[in-house]
Amino acid sequence: MSVLREIRAVMVAMAMMAVAFVPALLIPFLS
Repeated sequence: MSVLREIRAVMVAMAMMAVAFVPALLIPFLS
């Protein structure tokens, strides 16, 4: 059970990082 919880936490953290980095990567191409 704890393993699934850790995997879910890692996925959430990666999703938050992706949401934070994607706009930063797209801004140079859009502007």
